[in-house]
Amino acid sequence: MYKRYFALLTMVVGAAVAVVFSFYVIDGIVNPDPCYYEVGEHKPRLLFSLFYNIQEWNGYHPTPSVFNLIFSLTLGAIPGWLLFKRYKNEGKLALN
Repeated sequence: MYKRYFALLTMVVGAAVAVVFSFYVIDGIVNPDPCYYEVGEHKPRLLFSLFYNIQEWNGYHPTPSVFNLIFSLTLGAIPGWLLFKRYKNEGKLALN
């Protein structure tokens, strides 16, 4: 029973770290100037459009999309799950 909670905890922590990293670090690297797309002279490319939305309510500044959130959560949960599996297989996890 505790193994399930520990697996869930490692996945949630991994997902949270990935989301924070994505929204604060990668967002600043990928989009250093949020006003670049504001005027409409520069069209975002397909990959950029997949991960970011440009909407009127935000002053035409790029904001992370739902796909970006789901992608970040998934990429964060996978290492958490693999870490749990590794400790479980090595016998270092002494939970009942």
